[in-house]
Amino acid sequence: MVEDGSNISPDAPQTEAHLDSALTGALPCIGCGYDLQGLSVRSQCPECGLAVRATILYCVDPHADAFQPLSRPGLTAAGLRLWSISALLAAISVLLLRLTDLLNRFQMLDLSHAMVSFLPPAFAALSAVGALALIRPVNAATRVQSALASLGALAYIPLVLLLMELHVDFDALRSQPYFGADPQPDRIALRMAIGAIVILILLCLRPNARQLVARSLVLRTGRVDRQTMIASAAAVAITMFGDLVRLCSIWIGGADTLHLDLVGSAIVLIGSLFVILALLGAMLDTLRVAQAVLAPSPGLRTVFGDASD
Repeated sequence: MVEDGSNISPDAPQTEAHLDSALTGALPCIGCGYDLQGLSVRSQCPECGLAVRATILYCVDPHADAFQPLSRPGLTAAGLRLWSISALLAAISVLLLRLTDLLNRFQMLDLSHAMVSFLPPAFAALSAVGALALIRPVNAATRVQSALASLGALAYIPLVLLLMELHVDFDALRSQPYFGADPQPDRIALRMAIGAIVILILLCLRPNARQLVARSLVLRTGRVDRQTMIASAAAVAITMFGDLVRLCSIWIGGADTLHLDLVGSAIVLIGSLFVILALLGAMLDTLRVAQAVLAPSPGLRTVFGDASD
């Protein structure tokens, strides 16, 4: 709320004095990188002429001093990167398998699934290792949040096993497991179970992930587009709906089987593309969060010292 002059407090002269005080902490200019330490808030950068207050408004996080410290920021940042990058690679490798299947279907390529079928479970296992960083990222995490994150990390175990069963045991024995045969209920059930576990993982890890997102001034203030974990879960749900349509085509039978199967396959394809886009956005967000974990934005106390009290 903007207040008029009649509501100015008696402390206004003290505020003016704070505005004239010099910056006590290191603060690189956003225009040229010059260290503004020692300059007044009312002055300009001596190198590029940009107002010091512009750098303060862009870089200084007024909530930074309130965040609970991280016990292992280096491991947390590394875990976040491993978690998101591996998850994206797992999704891309599944799409690669489907592309291989399609090329085999039209006899444009003769490539065995055994050469790439191990990639999805392998990348999922690496993502599980990274997810361990989200179990208790800050000491102030509640027991419920830590328990949920632990459940999300443990859910990777059945996920990896199901991915191995689907892509290594089931698909690797067929040259065209997706496009070369009628819908197979067992395979569709495996895919839907995998999708349900992925959604569970995302929802369980989300509370602690949001704690870390709050540390990124860029994400918290909306300076960049955010790809939330809810959006990723919704994209996975779309693929599950497509699998459900394919499963219904088997139950209905008759002349409508092929049409429903094609519709379901199209939904699965669209959902899969959404999943990859969502995971790509989530990975970019995670990289920003990891950077904020390693090098957080300076707080008011950092740049103003006791003058910020």
